Formats: sequence, structure tokens, C-alpha cells
Amino acid sequence: MIRTVTLISIIVFFILNAQSQSNTLERILDIPPQQIGQVTPSKEPNTVIIPSSFSQESIQTVSSKPKGTLNTVYYIYTAYRQNESFNQKQLNEKRIRKLLNAVPELAKNPYIEWKVIEQTACTSAEEGRSFFHGFVLQYFPEVSDLVREQEIANLEVFLKNPKAGFESSNDPSASILSNQITDTKTEVHATSGTKSSEANFPDGNFALYQYLKKNIPANSELARNKDDLWVPFTMTVDENGDFKDFQFKNGLKDYIQSTILETFDKMPKWNPATENGKPISSKVNLELRMSFSPIVRGMYNRDGKKPDFTQDEVAELSAKNAAPDQQTEERISKAEQSAVYRSMEEVIPKEKIALVMDVTTSMSQHLAAMNWWVANSADSLNIVHYTFFNDGDNMDDQKKKAGRTGGIHHGNELRDLPATLLESMRRGNGGDIVENDFEAVLAAQNQQIGADAILLIVDNFSDVRDENLMDQINMKTYVLIAGDVSAPRECYLNLAKATGGAILFDGKRISLENVHSGGRVTIGNATYLFDGKKFTIL
Repeated sequence: MIRTVTLISIIVFFILNAQSQSNTLERILDIPPQQIGQVTPSKEPNTVIIPSSFSQESIQTVSSKPKGTLNTVYYIYTAYRQNESFNQKQLNEKRIRKLLNAVPELAKNPYIEWKVIEQTACTSAEEGRSFFHGFVLQYFPEVSDLVREQEIANLEVFLKNPKAGFESSNDPSASILSNQITDTKTEVHATSGTKSSEANFPDGNFALYQYLKKNIPANSELARNKDDLWVPFTMTVDENGDFKDFQFKNGLKDYIQSTILETFDKMPKWNPATENGKPISSKVNLELRMSFSPIVRGMYNRDGKKPDFTQDEVAELSAKNAAPDQQTEERISKAEQSAVYRSMEEVIPKEKIALVMDVTTSMSQHLAAMNWWVANSADSLNIVHYTFFNDGDNMDDQKKKAGRTGGIHHGNELRDLPATLLESMRRGNGGDIVENDFEAVLAAQNQQIGADAILLIVDNFSDVRDENLMDQINMKTYVLIAGDVSAPRECYLNLAKATGGAILFDGKRISLENVHSGGRVTIGNATYLFDGKKFTIL
């Protein structure tokens, strides 16, 4: 009897393992490849390189792996084919199947990211033999106290001077594509001169924002009264670019009005509006944010709309004021293209938000993107409460219990956000890879005053220890999946669905409201089945 039960258990195990591998394989083969000229992976402490050969299915043996958590697999091959009948997908399948057999963890964990890279610079079979083919396994390394201190120091530098961009000292993904060769094409667009234009600050919208942020005085009365308000007014810019006829609404405090007038009195002349190529006098409608907080002071709207800051304006201003710094521009561009930055725009302008965010290792790049959005968005006033969690304030992992882990830090004033963030990071580093996300959401729900919803910004690479607390969360919760992720964790879908929130993924808002029992939803490269209570990844 015992032997029969054991035999049945073994058969079931192999069936489930085969099914898991089949699902993983299917999902990987459906990933659209990123096309790059050539990639030459460099051996790093946090990577394992597993070569194959041009047109061959065999892969080298996996001999060892670094300490840390496997989080991303890159599959790299060339697009070149010797004849039209060659089936690249079939070769991909054979190679990937061999890797899944060699590293069973890959089939068991659907949250490991897969990136497929197709090299396009290869033009012959002979050349193809010199290109890399195979896999690169990337691990999140175990982070030492020294590395954590450097991570915090870099973020502190960024918070003091956000326009310099954030430089990460612990970005394990940076090494994978560092040696890529790409084919670039430059498009030149001809622009015809316009005969009419509106009055503008010299060098454009971004230059005006920078000027206001730097030159609005830190009025002592603003600080003492903790003023934070939008001030609408109109003014005239005459044909010479001078300001006159300022008009403010009744009831505005004298010291606020005088501060604005003082700022414009010292401001450079504007470029006047033109009509048929000739300068004319025109009215300008502005709304200026006057705040005790230097983070948001100087934001403005024009004609009821947020100004557009184009990359060209930023580049031109940088070239005029300082030596060009390509790295700085790349860092800022990386923040603005991130899932965190783009997704915050989908929620915060529309509702009062209590923000909850993981500050453990690997989140610094996302924390910088969050702060960059706060510093540049006119809607950051809608963040009425913020909560940062570090999974226990360095509590011993063995002592961590669901709902009683701690390491949760709160604040209400935007001006105190950087200090609270850094303090939370200094107090704890997460320890194990399982986090207390739901405990932090519950704490924010109990602490906040005046929020319509909670925005939880998560590290999808870390598991959650306290999903059993979800029944106690009754406040609408949006879950923002940080980073380049293809399969959000099921528990985050469950939380968003149960509270009437949504998933924020890759800058998009994904509602689960119309997903009913038996229904399916696809997010990224994963499809989920809803059974009426919870989601299961297929």
C-alpha cells in the first residue's frame, strides 16, 4: 500500500512538473524579442553566462551560481538565417527546454523575468559564429551594509539636487546590455517658420520652471503659516517683453502677492507674442504654486494646463547653463520613462492618495523616480499621507510574523518626505526576500486622514508574507508594479480586486472591475484566471 501511494505521488509530481515547464515554455516563446545590433555579455559577480552556438541547440552545463536571488533570464540569439526554411522558434524552444531541465527553478517560479534579445547586426553564418548565443542568468546579489550605505548616500545626493538625476551603485541589470552595439537612425524634421506665437520665457517652459523654483524667495511667513496653495493671476507682456497689469483674485494674503511681484520684477524679459511676425502686447494667465515646501515651490500652470517640458528644451538649457552632461540627461530620462513615474500620473491627479512604498534593497531607482515625479508634478499636493516600509527595522528574519514585523514609517507633510524616506532606509534593509506589504497598507489605512485611496508601490521580485491581512483592508488600493516586469504577483491582483482598486502596470491603469468568476485577464506576458475569490496565473 505504501509503495502504491509513493508511486502515485511520484507520477503526480512528474505530471505537475511537466505541466509547469510546458506553461513556462509557452509563455517565453510568446515574448516579443528586443532587437539589438549585437550583445556581448560581460561576466559579473551577479550573473551566470550559459553559451550555446550558432544554429545549435546544445547549451553548456550550468556549473555554479552566485549567492542571491535569481530574478531575470536573458535569452540571446541572432536573427540571421542561412535559408528561408530555417525555423528559429523551433530552435528557441529546444534551447529553452534544455535550460529549464538544467535549472528547474525557472519552471517553478513564474515571477522570474525573461527577456528575449534578437541580434540584428549579423550578416553571414561565418560572422554568426562570433556572436554570442545562449542565456545570461541575473541574480540580485546579497547586499552588504557598505553597499546599502552607498545606496542611501546616492539617494540623499539626488534628493538635494534632483535635476542631476539619480546614479545607482546597485543596479545589477546595468551590466547585461552594457556592451551592446545598436543600429541608430537619425530623423531630421524640417520646420517652417510660424508667423504668430504666444509670449514665452526665454528658453521655454522648462527654463521658466527652473527659474521660479530657484528664485521664489523662501518667505518666512510662508514657512511659519505652512502655506501651500495655487495662486491664479493674469499679467500683460507688452511688445518689449516687459510685465505689467498684474491682476490677482480678492482675498490673497499680502505677503504672497508681494512675493510673486518681487519674483517677476527681477525676472528677465520674456519674448513677446507675435502676430504676422511682429511683436504685440498680450495677456498671460498663470497659476503659481506658493508653498513652504521647496520640493513643490515654483510649479506652475498656464491657461489651466501643466506645461510640457520637452527633451529639446531641457537639453538646450543644459547646454547654455553648463557643460553638456549626457549621463545626467540619461538618468533623468530613465526616471521619466520608468513604470513608477508614468503610472503615478494615472492615479494621483484624480484622487487624494495615501502613498505606501517599499524601501528595501533594489528599490532605490524606483524611489528616485517617485521623488522626481513629486518634484515635477503640479498634482503632488494630492499625496496627503505617505508610508515607507523596510520589513522590520533590521529585525531578525526568524522573528518576523505576519502583521507584527514593523519597520513602517509615516508622514503627512511633503517637505518631510525626503527625511522620512531616508530614515526608513537607514533603519532597515529588508533581510530576507519576503516583505510586509499588506501590513504597511493596513498601517497606512489606519494612520491616514483625508485620502480617497491607497497607492501601493511594490517590488514584484519579492514575495509577500502577510496576504492573510487582506480581509482587514477596506480602503480602495491601487497597486503599482515597479520595474520592468512581465508577470505581476497574484496577491497584488487579489488586493486590487478585493478593494475596488486597479493594477498600474508599465504606465497603464488596468481595471479588474469587470473580471468575474471564470473570467481571465492578461497583464504583461501572463494570463490570470479568476475563480470568484482569487486570481491564479496560468
